Amino acid sequence: MKLTRITGVALIALALPLASCSTIKTITGITVNQKSVAVAVQAFDAVQISATNYLKLPTCTAGQSTIKDACKDAKVVPVLVKDVKAGRAARDSLWTASKGTADGIGIRAAYDAVIAATTAIKSDLSK
Repeated sequence: MKLTRITGVALIALALPLASCSTIKTITGITVNQKSVAVAVQAFDAVQISATNYLKLPTCTAGQSTIKDACKDAKVVPVLVKDVKAGRAARDSLWTASKGTADGIGIRAAYDAVIAATTAIKSDLSK
């Protein structure tokens, strides 16, 4: 069991830097190109993996530390679950809308929602 906890923490530690490198700032303008959509989707998927692994950890007891003891903070769980669900919906909507357009898509709100969900999950995991 200890190996599983260490593996979960290691996955979180590896995915967070990857996600932060992949996350791009909100694009100004009306359209979002396909490459930016792909990067946003991949960044979300990376933090979603971290969030999923975090949620699999046992709940911390009094005096335990989330990093040191490889456990999850019970107060973070409902917020994290809400952010992951919102992010999945935004990601799926963005990805579906972007298919079949080479020049760009005019659904800036969906793109911004994926970026916001990625940022929210990273923030949840750093608490």
